[in-house]
Amino acid sequence: MASTDGVPITKPRCGTVLQLLSGLSCMDNRIDQITTCALTPVAVNKRVHSMTDSPADRRRFKRIAFDAKTDLKQGDKSWKVKLVDLSLKGLLIDRPDPWNGDQTQPFEVDIILSNDAHVKMDVEITHDNNRQLGFVCRHIGLESISHLRRLVELNLGDPEELDRELAALIELQE
Repeated sequence: MASTDGVPITKPRCGTVLQLLSGLSCMDNRIDQITTCALTPVAVNKRVHSMTDSPADRRRFKRIAFDAKTDLKQGDKSWKVKLVDLSLKGLLIDRPDPWNGDQTQPFEVDIILSNDAHVKMDVEITHDNNRQLGFVCRHIGLESISHLRRLVELNLGDPEELDRELAALIELQE
């Protein structure tokens, strides 16, 4: 299958719903499942950051200081955590006490924006400085990315900056 720009793709794109995120595709081929499908990179080559990359080299996304009820889960463990900031690519929380999470395994995070608006992500720990935990997003659903995009857009206050953020996100997926 080939896209309109001639680049071969292995999975169908989500169409107009994700025009701004055209570098991402739905895992689910059924159009009626788009609202719950996962976003995955179209390209086979993904840029992987090593632990030796400096934070300045890795950080391409503006962090937004945001206070919202946030739940962190791993298997049967869960923590109510304080969200410090978030970006299109991840989040930073204050480390809960007591903390017994397995840093080698993925986590689920649920940022509660309102009764009917949540940002849910599958995340992995990127750093733990004993006071705060940094996470990178590995999977986010369509509805959640829409809420997160709008939140970033409102907080950046600059449509061109949002375009740069989205372009950087897509570039990371290629």
